[in-house]
Amino acid sequence: MGKADKAGMADTADIKADIPYNIEEIPLEQVFSMLEEILKTLESEELPLEQSFKEYMEGMSLIKVCNDKIDKVEKAVLQLNENGDLDEFCE
Repeated sequence: MGKADKAGMADTADIKADIPYNIEEIPLEQVFSMLEEILKTLESEELPLEQSFKEYMEGMSLIKVCNDKIDKVEKAVLQLNENGDLDEFCE
């Protein structure tokens, strides 16, 4: 499959390759700001379908990064047990 499949949509691997930065290294707050900008762009009625799809795929990649970062933080959070020792946070 090349840049587009039979329906004319861009290949998701090509879209991820178009992202000019390593999203895993961006601070969580900045990722949230980037998501807000993508939402504003997607709300534009002037946006062509292919560009909308690219924005959507970038947003989904950013959401995955957010989820991964939040999971790491949750695992790192410590809580005191009844003996006053620190244990990993568990739900």
